[in-house]
Amino acid sequence: MLEVIKAYDPFVENDQGHANQRIRYLWWVFIPLLFSVWGAINLRNTWFFYDEWGVTGYEMTRSVRSGLIFNLNGHLWILNFLLYRIQVLGFGLQSHLFIEIVFLISLLSLQLSLAWLLRIAKVPVVVSLLLAGAVVYMPGAWTNSLFAVQIANTSAFAFGIIAMAISVRFRSNHSRSLVAVLLVLSIVCDSGTATALLVMVATAICLLQGLRYLWPTIPAAVILCWWYLTANLNPSSPGTFGHRVVVASELLPRSLGAFLGFQVADQFLAGLVLLILIALCVGWAIKKDLLSATDRSLLIAGLLGTAIFVLAIAQSRAGLIGANWTTWNRYLGQIDIPFSIAVTPALHRLAKDVAAQRQLSRKISTILALGIPVALIAVFACGAINLRSPIETPFIQENIDVHHDIESALVVISEGCPAKTSLSINAKPAASLSPQVEVWLLQLLIHQGKIHPDSGAQPDPAVTARICTPIIFPKSHTQP
Repeated sequence: MLEVIKAYDPFVENDQGHANQRIRYLWWVFIPLLFSVWGAINLRNTWFFYDEWGVTGYEMTRSVRSGLIFNLNGHLWILNFLLYRIQVLGFGLQSHLFIEIVFLISLLSLQLSLAWLLRIAKVPVVVSLLLAGAVVYMPGAWTNSLFAVQIANTSAFAFGIIAMAISVRFRSNHSRSLVAVLLVLSIVCDSGTATALLVMVATAICLLQGLRYLWPTIPAAVILCWWYLTANLNPSSPGTFGHRVVVASELLPRSLGAFLGFQVADQFLAGLVLLILIALCVGWAIKKDLLSATDRSLLIAGLLGTAIFVLAIAQSRAGLIGANWTTWNRYLGQIDIPFSIAVTPALHRLAKDVAAQRQLSRKISTILALGIPVALIAVFACGAINLRSPIETPFIQENIDVHHDIESALVVISEGCPAKTSLSINAKPAASLSPQVEVWLLQLLIHQGKIHPDSGAQPDPAVTARICTPIIFPKSHTQP
């Protein structure tokens, strides 16, 4: 067991650093694979849902050229446009499998990129991988790994964090050129997420390399300026000023409480306690001058990124979120990613310093080496158990309901409405669960052979009533 503990150099020096290199490599395969299997199991009952139909409708009615500036809810979503175009044209809408596979790849990429960045900051391999997996697949923000349209956000994070890792780790012009490309790719995925990551990368470069090496951020900055100056960024739901202040003040504590697996009612208080403890520990590490230059740059960049996400979400979505953190839990996951980048290296330095005390070194090192990974696993398991019923189960059921309603509508469209009723082309068969789906879109997809009712599917009377309206005959007038 001690050899396995030392294999990832937790808090003690390993005199035979290369002896167990193969075990380290196995961790990079085994842990991400476990999380990917977890993600795949959760995705098995999902289907095309809500904004996915918005992208599909855009795809069916616009040219490829217009898709290069695809705007959904103020986000530049070129990647989603291209992926759903491949889905519709190449696979149709009978199966959700292609999008699910791409989504799993994006989640895996984000976990690996976040773990790599933490590893560059000398955080142990197992801790880096477990923490990255727990943040990316966080049960408290379950829809981030269930709602496939989040491919855009997840991929933008992955490209941006890889760019940040390269900026921290390498100094050659070739690596700087790669950073420029990665930042542009992040914008192609999601302009909103890319904005915060661009600031984080620029901050890290300034602190570690100097202002003269900021040029890799210029192409992405120009594209973002063009987008924000010319694009229609609506709809926005800021709510009142007081409401924005409340949401902004709650986002970070709630995101930490959600990470710990607490339900909505207890998230803020639990997260606030954890936030205070983290602040005290990071402050202690700074006071003892334990942080390296890389640690300090990640701390500042990560906190800036966290602040940008908090302010942006509060400004544009406070009215949408209201007090319904259960439905809009995905915004909590977006806060934890930059915050984990900020504080994890500092917390590791402090833990390593505590473990290095001469009298307790061996005992504390072993406790920390085993205790921290076990604690991360326990937190994730607790969240998965505690939050499955309020978050995951309702979302999956909504996906199933949308699938059922669309199947019923396809049968009605193919066989016709009942007597004395006619098909309303603007009717919404899935109602509020996916209001982007209208009868005309399903007719277009049927006509092009992209979707058809499953064999044996039967119309649901509720869906039939929703899309078939009574025919009103003119009253006959008797001649005098």
